[in-house]
Amino acid sequence: MAVTFTLDDVSAAVRYWGDDPEDRKGAKVCGGFGPNACLAIEVLTVMTLSRERTVACQVDSSLAKVIGCALRAGPSRPHTPAESATDAIT
Repeated sequence: MAVTFTLDDVSAAVRYWGDDPEDRKGAKVCGGFGPNACLAIEVLTVMTLSRERTVACQVDSSLAKVIGCALRAGPSRPHTPAESATDAIT
C-alpha cells in the first residue's frame, strides 16, 4: 500500500527534523543535519529538481515514517520521546 506526500509535506518534515536536537545527534559531521533531516532534504531536492509536486512511497518505508512523524507533530508542537529520531529511521 502506498502513501502520497506533497511538496509542502516534505518541506514541513525538513523544518521539523532540521530543528530536532535528537536527530542532530545522529549527524555524520559536527553541526550537520541528522539522518531524518537528510532524508527529507534529499527527497525535497529531487522533487524540486524534477518539478514534482508529490511523492509516493510504501506506508512502512523510512520516508513515510519520517514525514508522517513530522506531520503528526505539527509546526507548533515540541518533540516528544515517542517522536524522536530513533522512532523514525535511526
